[in-house]
Amino acid sequence: MSGCLVNVLLLTLALLSSSSPSSSQIGDEIFIKSQATVSTDQLAEVIRPIGKLNLRTRYTRTYLVDLKPSIDREKAEEFLSHHPDIKVLSPQEEPVDINSLQSIHRKLEHLEADEPNPGINQAGRKRESGVDYLEAYQYMLNIRAFPNDTYDWNFVSKARAHARAMPVGKLQPDSRSGSRTAMQPWQFMGPTNLQIPPDMFCFGIGPTNGRLNAVAYDPKTPTTIYAGAGGGGLWKSTNGGSTWNWLSSSWSSLGVNCIAIDPTNTNNIYVGLGDYQGLTGGSSGLMISNDGGGSWSDAMPGTMVASILIDPTNSANIIIGTGGVGQYGSIYQSKTNGKSFKQVFTLPDADMPRFPTLAATHPKNGVTRFFGVAAGETKALSNSRVLYSDDNGKTWNNLVSPVLDRGNFHWAYSITTSPTDSNAVYALDSENNGLYTSPDQGKTWLDMSSKMPSGSDYKANYNFSQNNYCSSLFIVGNCI
Repeated sequence: MSGCLVNVLLLTLALLSSSSPSSSQIGDEIFIKSQATVSTDQLAEVIRPIGKLNLRTRYTRTYLVDLKPSIDREKAEEFLSHHPDIKVLSPQEEPVDINSLQSIHRKLEHLEADEPNPGINQAGRKRESGVDYLEAYQYMLNIRAFPNDTYDWNFVSKARAHARAMPVGKLQPDSRSGSRTAMQPWQFMGPTNLQIPPDMFCFGIGPTNGRLNAVAYDPKTPTTIYAGAGGGGLWKSTNGGSTWNWLSSSWSSLGVNCIAIDPTNTNNIYVGLGDYQGLTGGSSGLMISNDGGGSWSDAMPGTMVASILIDPTNSANIIIGTGGVGQYGSIYQSKTNGKSFKQVFTLPDADMPRFPTLAATHPKNGVTRFFGVAAGETKALSNSRVLYSDDNGKTWNNLVSPVLDRGNFHWAYSITTSPTDSNAVYALDSENNGLYTSPDQGKTWLDMSSKMPSGSDYKANYNFSQNNYCSSLFIVGNCI
């Protein structure tokens, strides 16, 4: 065997071993969570007798601690019990860094070890504990991150920007006929009868389709519907959903977050890209069409767009909420139908909320109040921000958040207003199965969570079984 071939084999084995974290790499570690009053330096000093701070979980006050060889979990818990500002998290409470293979591997070990009969529930189906999702996500991330532990999603945006800057190639003549043959358009071939796997009962009743993040109806022609998929772009139906056409063949990314239609000119369509609900950063941009989806331009390349709000009193005034995986949230305003945008509000880094969603009331005494919410763990008493603007989105201020600090990161958090009552506002906190209503434009809040149906024949809290995807809240007539 040649020396070159031996070197190639050795390099391959080294890369393979580095791509799949093993139990021996994890060791004796614990996760702790500190109060906002404890600085990182103070925390490191407290931890010093039993170990050292390894890293801080992004956007949280949670830290990984490497324990000394003589210290186990029980001794660490006993030592830290004398420090009320520091909590040792149980394995079930430990966070997972969705962009780290080692963190995902560790969480999978804990989830599987926590089940007395791993993977099986009372009905003989695989448990909906997150194992299936994390295993699939681990596979997806491993392909992209190899041979590293993490993947820089900015590479995707840079590659797309580079591709957009390249000149358009010309078709070469066919070597046999001498004619230029244009590429034929793609046609959808299936599947059209996708059934629910027996171990994935939380997906509903089959046949089903891929995950949809957004649906919008043409306000002037209700049979015209737009649907945005988590990884499949934008689809349009002109016959109430009987048939669909794909509108995204020219897009550089296909993860749709939100859709908005100009009520005064329904040919103006705005689509925010990013698929934040899927926890990936591969899609970005604000796609705009002025001909009902026939052609598109990207007004915000490289930016994940969470929500789009069209001013109900002036459709040229457009507000968007941005953010994403590894990004802090911001709000942008356009007064030119999306031709240009100006950043009007950024969520403070210190408070760590991100990815705002937006809504607007009907005018009251000549004022249309805009609302925004941002999911995230903060140093304040609440896990989220509730914002408002009384000057059509130019400036934003804080309201009291209805969500109390329960120690969870809020992946999905939505807000909406009533089409008939200018005072009524509704907020959804799916991470904690919470639904809140305000009768006075956000001054006070009522917890309506107990009235939400949550069970099913399959499992308790069925309606929130995939809570990080529950990011939409709508009012239709008097129904939520």
